[in-house]
Amino acid sequence: PRQESIVNNMLAILIDPARLVDLDWLRSEIDATVSYVKSAQAADPACPVIVAGDAERRNMRERTASGIEIDAAAWTEILDAGEALGLARGEMEGG
Repeated sequence: PRQESIVNNMLAILIDPARLVDLDWLRSEIDATVSYVKSAQAADPACPVIVAGDAERRNMRERTASGIEIDAAAWTEILDAGEALGLARGEMEGG
């Protein structure tokens, strides 16, 4: 019975592509499809055509190079939590 709650039914079917086709062929087909999709002219040149994972890879490169921006309130909460666990605030701040 639902009883005023959310019911989330899910079916997952996992297929090993290696049991269906040659993986080198499949990779070349995927690469060709991605190249074709990305070759499309974007409606807005400032927003290029991207595929799944492009934004995440870009963010990973940027964050690896520059770090992750944390607002002052969140940083204070992190430092407070560290102090509650016995860490010195100065050491956490890199001092």
